[in-house]
Amino acid sequence: MLRYALICAHPSSHGEWRDRAEQAQLAERSAPAGLLLFTSRGLPVIASKQAVIIGSLHSRRAGEVSVPEAPPEDAQAVLQDWWGPFVHCSLATRRLELLREPSGGLPCYHLRRDTSDLFLSDAVTAEALGAMDGAVIDELFLRHWLQFPFLRSARTGFSHVTEVLPGTLLQQMESGWRHVAAWCPPIRPQGVGDWRMAQAAVALRDCTLDTVADQLSGRRALLQLSGGLDSSIIAAALHARGIAFQAVTFATLSPDGDERGFAQAVADRCGVRLEVVREDPGAALPAFTTRTFRPAANLLLRTVDDHIEELSRQSGCSLLADGAGGDNLFGSSVSAAPVADALLSGRGVRTVSDVARRTGQSWWAVAGASLRELRSSRGHATWQADQRFLARATLLAGPDHHPWLVVMPRLTPGRREHLHSLVHIQHFLDRHETAAEVVHPLYARPLLDLCLQVPSWLTVAGGRDRAVAREAFRPLLPSSVIQRRDKGSLEGLLHRRFTRLGDSIRTLTLEGELARSGLLDRPAIESALRAQTWHSTTDHVRLSEIATIELWLQGWRAAR
Repeated sequence: MLRYALICAHPSSHGEWRDRAEQAQLAERSAPAGLLLFTSRGLPVIASKQAVIIGSLHSRRAGEVSVPEAPPEDAQAVLQDWWGPFVHCSLATRRLELLREPSGGLPCYHLRRDTSDLFLSDAVTAEALGAMDGAVIDELFLRHWLQFPFLRSARTGFSHVTEVLPGTLLQQMESGWRHVAAWCPPIRPQGVGDWRMAQAAVALRDCTLDTVADQLSGRRALLQLSGGLDSSIIAAALHARGIAFQAVTFATLSPDGDERGFAQAVADRCGVRLEVVREDPGAALPAFTTRTFRPAANLLLRTVDDHIEELSRQSGCSLLADGAGGDNLFGSSVSAAPVADALLSGRGVRTVSDVARRTGQSWWAVAGASLRELRSSRGHATWQADQRFLARATLLAGPDHHPWLVVMPRLTPGRREHLHSLVHIQHFLDRHETAAEVVHPLYARPLLDLCLQVPSWLTVAGGRDRAVAREAFRPLLPSSVIQRRDKGSLEGLLHRRFTRLGDSIRTLTLEGELARSGLLDRPAIESALRAQTWHSTTDHVRLSEIATIELWLQGWRAAR
């Protein structure tokens, strides 16, 4: 894990912060005048008297590979010329401005302690610096996290901690801190100068090869190669650029989550050895020992992370890479939204047939759904709530603000669905409890910019999801992966884990702090557990998420 803390404090407190950082095993680095910067070893820093960039920089200009000797002072200039997992801070305007790069690859949280402002990577660092002493859990966060799952806002689990969301510029004003959307997904009309499949596939392949290589070249990475299209594309990109890597796949006890055949085909094509981690049927209830500002991964899935992290330690790989975000970038729609976009551009007939093949619906059913999509205003600026097992009296009127969703009313249905998906995946990208650095090579700025230009109907061409990505990497991957229509599932694992941990989940959901605080509908939970409705619904996932939040709360309470 790459850790840092950038501190804006009165000079009289600098000595105290230096002492705390030394105890936290963080090294002091160069920073603009009046600021303190402490980082873990291996985190790149470029600093001058007026600005500092924390993290890795990659040029947006073709052929340029060197990083600047001094950081640009203007945040918009940084966004225009560079990408990568970084945070940029500047004092050029005589007030502090801090920008987080749009992919969000380097976390950034803001907290105020006494008269000091801290911008840092994680809760472990905050706690080590003594900035979490007396911290208060934010009940509004708990209510929002439960009611609007998968919508990540600036709110965190603590009242004095906020996240600087990806693409956000934080400005210091006399009245406080102002959040400005420095980057939002671009709005481009479809149908004017749109790419054809061949052109889009070439552009996507070239961009992916460059983007993956830039992030992983020269680093010892362990790739979580599931056998699905997205992680396979990363493997193909690394192999095509001659970048060595190690690969691991996770196999469940049931066929739905055992993708070893596909993963092995990719490993063979790339000439790498594939390690296999198998499901442990006896894994106990996990203990969330790492402090995080928000709850970590679902407790039913923690066993997967534990096994893979152990393998990374044994192999000496401090960097874990996966295909997270690929579905969201490349387009995995099962709705009529792409058809609606095609109709608006005068290309609807063929796309209706493509979506009908993709979903198994009739031509007329898809056409009707697309027309309803065009007439509907749903999804313009809303986020679907999940009210299952929540006390009615605690429900919120609406979701928190997310800057990327402001443009939703001006988008066509397919573009709205795509943007919604890109925001949705942000919820999952840093929920791993691991000491290793985790990288999601596909969820990077160049691919965000490119994939937002691809017409939504191209992503379902031929009745295939992620059709452009499949076409782009057809020459570099086994045909079994390119032609694959099913998708691996952890549903069997989730059911087995829920059955094994049922008593613990019952206790956590019915007797924990959330229930005692009146946030949960205990009779509804008791009824679902008694009737075992989770066998045929997604209630087991919902209840395990509630139990995960309870474990997170208990972890923080135990530290007090």
